[in-house]
Amino acid sequence: SQLTEHWRFKVQAAGVSDRYYFQDLGSELANSGAGFSDTNLQQLSRHGQLEYFSPQLQTSISWLRYQPLTLESEPYRQQPQWLLNWQATPAGQPLQWQVNTQYSQFESADPTALEAQRSIAQSRLHYRLSAPWGYLQPAVKLHHARYQQTDPLQANPQSDHRISATTTSLDSGLIFERPLDNGAQTIEPRLFLLHTPYRDQSDIGLFDTRRPDFRFSQLFRDNRFSGYDRIGDTEQASFAITSRLFSGPQQQEVLRYSIGRSYYFADRRVTLLPNDNIETAEHSNILSELVWHPLDDLSVYADIGFNTDRNETEQGNIGLSYEPGEDFMVNVSHRFNDSSSGYQEQSDIGFIVPMSDQWRLIGRWHYDLINKRSLETLAGFEYESCCWSIRIVSRRHLSARLNQNGGIIAGQSEPFNQDLLLQFVFKGIGGGGREQLKSLLKGSR
Repeated sequence: SQLTEHWRFKVQAAGVSDRYYFQDLGSELANSGAGFSDTNLQQLSRHGQLEYFSPQLQTSISWLRYQPLTLESEPYRQQPQWLLNWQATPAGQPLQWQVNTQYSQFESADPTALEAQRSIAQSRLHYRLSAPWGYLQPAVKLHHARYQQTDPLQANPQSDHRISATTTSLDSGLIFERPLDNGAQTIEPRLFLLHTPYRDQSDIGLFDTRRPDFRFSQLFRDNRFSGYDRIGDTEQASFAITSRLFSGPQQQEVLRYSIGRSYYFADRRVTLLPNDNIETAEHSNILSELVWHPLDDLSVYADIGFNTDRNETEQGNIGLSYEPGEDFMVNVSHRFNDSSSGYQEQSDIGFIVPMSDQWRLIGRWHYDLINKRSLETLAGFEYESCCWSIRIVSRRHLSARLNQNGGIIAGQSEPFNQDLLLQFVFKGIGGGGREQLKSLLKGSR
């Protein structure tokens, strides 16, 4: 709710009577705009936030808690969280200075779990020198955190931990361009230097931090962890080359291909968990990314990670999307990942195909190629008039509750569920519109 020009208030209060509510009613309800996932919904969030925002200042106070559905335990509650972000210099200037502060109180429904009050202060300063042929951007970021933790399992449950670290980086790039008959091509080398010293964080809990998948965009992040609970130490140089093709009277980007890798000059000693092995590799996988628009309505995308030590492709996401209109979409993708937890490979096909001006065919098939089982199959019809639409969908999906590692929790009689969904949608009311349906059928890229 927009209260004034600078103030707004948001409340999301979701709750269900039992863990299997969405599995009984179908995943389309779970995609109604409340921030739910489409398969094996993990939890419902209950969130309230009061926020003030302006071009240079943003501050808010919020509360967050969950109702677990497929996880064995409830994630940490944030009761409350206060943040203040200050843009000290006007946007668009070469010199940029940002200050971010945050206070969070993490509580758990488990009486034996670690809890904490976390205070964060970050300040980042960078200066960008740019020209049509390239750019140079040195940056420095100061990070300070304090954790006042309570561990009920310890003889002395109270502990106080502080960490301070300085991250320095240098981002640079060149742009070489040559004209073509109907457009242009660029070659854009990029070099990113990053240094963060080691700080022992093994006594600090994990409250909202994880290790994201290592894709091409990760080459240029200043922290290999998400969240604030781990500041990854590193001495590294990331190098990449991007080539773009532009065509047509509007010089639209037709193709973009990037390839690169990181080189490490020291072991990375900070780990997510205290017993995890430190990272000793001297370089990352070779990561590449492709986006190609052979037609205005057709997109081909690929994200690949190649391990040169094992001489094999460890991860990939390849697919195409055809979307000639609002009521016509076909999406096909193939994903695989070879990690320490095992090899996973899946295919995903989703579509909305018009049969007439009012009738459309809806379908999705999400398949596990390793275990040779369908994770989700969905088929149905949609009828749409000027003011309302109706959908009739049959869906079979994996409905088992999963633990944190993705394994099926023991003691469940039937891992699959069969649904029949009948949904009325009045245009302009509620959140079950076309975009939510497309998001469901596209799956995750």
